[in-house]
Amino acid sequence: MGRDPATIRRAVQFRLPDSADDALRVVELQAQAGYTDLILMRYAAPGSAAAAAEAIAALLPKLRTVG
Repeated sequence: MGRDPATIRRAVQFRLPDSADDALRVVELQAQAGYTDLILMRYAAPGSAAAAAEAIAALLPKLRTVG
């Protein structure tokens, strides 16, 4: 009530696809839907959490250009 809708942050949490191209496409769709804060999850098989984190870190520069 009385708030400027443009000042409201909208968050969504979702699992990133394995492919970098698919991940970028999903992030673009979320941004187009109006989400401003994206909480990214990546499935990591036991013992591969570091590799999953590194894969997301490598994608971050591209993901930051969306929206």
